[in-house]
Amino acid sequence: MAAGPPPAIGSALRNGAVYAAGTAFQRGIIFLLLPVYTRVLDPAAYGRLSILLAIAAVAIVLFSCGMDTAFFRTYFLLREDPETQRRFVTTAWVFLLIVPPAVAALFAIAAFPLFSSGSIVSPVEIAVALAGAALFVSGTVVPLSLLRAQERLRDFVILTVVTGGSTAGFTVLFVVGLDGGVIGWLVGVVVANAVTLIAAVRIIPLRLTTGVDRLLLTGALAMGLPLIPHILSHWGLGISNRLVLAGIVSETDVGIYTLAANVVLPVAIAMSAISTAFFPSYARAATEEAARIALRRVIIVQYVVVLVLAIGGALLGPIAVRYLAPPDYSEAADVAPWIALGFGFYGLYFLPMNAVALTAGRTGKVWMVTVTAAAVNLGALLLLVPVLDLVGAGISVAVGYLVLLVGVLIYSHGADNPVRYEWGKLARGVVVLVAVYAFATATTGDRTLVDGAVRLAWIGTALPLLILARVIDRGLFTAALRRLSSRRRLAPSL
Repeated sequence: MAAGPPPAIGSALRNGAVYAAGTAFQRGIIFLLLPVYTRVLDPAAYGRLSILLAIAAVAIVLFSCGMDTAFFRTYFLLREDPETQRRFVTTAWVFLLIVPPAVAALFAIAAFPLFSSGSIVSPVEIAVALAGAALFVSGTVVPLSLLRAQERLRDFVILTVVTGGSTAGFTVLFVVGLDGGVIGWLVGVVVANAVTLIAAVRIIPLRLTTGVDRLLLTGALAMGLPLIPHILSHWGLGISNRLVLAGIVSETDVGIYTLAANVVLPVAIAMSAISTAFFPSYARAATEEAARIALRRVIIVQYVVVLVLAIGGALLGPIAVRYLAPPDYSEAADVAPWIALGFGFYGLYFLPMNAVALTAGRTGKVWMVTVTAAAVNLGALLLLVPVLDLVGAGISVAVGYLVLLVGVLIYSHGADNPVRYEWGKLARGVVVLVAVYAFATATTGDRTLVDGAVRLAWIGTALPLLILARVIDRGLFTAALRRLSSRRRLAPSL
């Protein structure tokens, strides 16, 4: 595998595009089917389903045990020992094949006496939701992490298409075709995740002959388990606004805010995908001096991509609101740029987070930062909404993610973290992108497609301006583009 900076950056950019497309497919296909589901399920049933899906989301976090991040770091730490590396893959996967279903069964049994026949959701529905969550973890956490680590893009695409396509297909079959209602949706998810698990085993054969290593598992869990409260707090930071907002404004305002968030949601999806694409670069830097040197240039590219995406969301989000929704939702155009700014801070947070988790391997107390950010987010919401209406809700998102960024940056500092930043370039990058945003908003409106085209042109000026400001090296950029356009697939190491 080539180790030079341009190949690493170009490969990561190409990978990021693939990961973003895979995530967009999984989320987008369900989104496109919402009109179908809402015509079959009445509002009460849809509300019950939302509660059950929230339970399943929390269960996925708990069942995963933080292994997706821990897997990456451990996998790259073992690069010089392929036999132990293979044994670790088997160990991690066997653990997630056994433990999540077992824990789901225990939780389901415990739910029966806690949820009576008069509860909003039934014990049977909870049991099926937990079963679906367990199968999702068993079939995706290790397989998708391994495919990303090995940069097997074709197989990654196949597995994500199987996951998204089977989920959509089976839920439509059970909910619409068989009129199964809420329980039909949950059963459809169980069947779809079972299909995903079968596909994962076909793509990545499970080699039980390598054996299971308890010490390797213990080391991975020691890193992964402390991430659970961090991830749960992250989940709360992302959805708590709408839950609290529902208590202080009208349902109509909640709908307007939700539209603003959904319009710029692709920005957040892209941020997460880009971060995942650069996982190997951070993991290699834990053990390789050359990778640490290359990582400085990788960080600049990741930083620039995040800033451009955030500025793009802030400039184009209001125009998207005008064309995607009727005039009743027009206030969302004022909220969307603030949420895009928050997502920008979210994307920047991944720089120190990847460094402290994958390079330094220190995750024990990071949850404290996330809990603090979530609390600040809620405090700002309660303080600003009565004064600034829904714009205050958007500002609270930006404040919460800014606290998350600053807190993790401080937490990541330490002798065990070799990642260093070129602060001069980072500062010049902010100046350039803020100037682009200021000129774009000063010279255009936010209502017509012409405004959108002009704003898009302004975004296009960011790259040459960043090169002129010596934030991006022109040679590095052209080499990365050549790498990005290359169709050569890197061979897997397992």
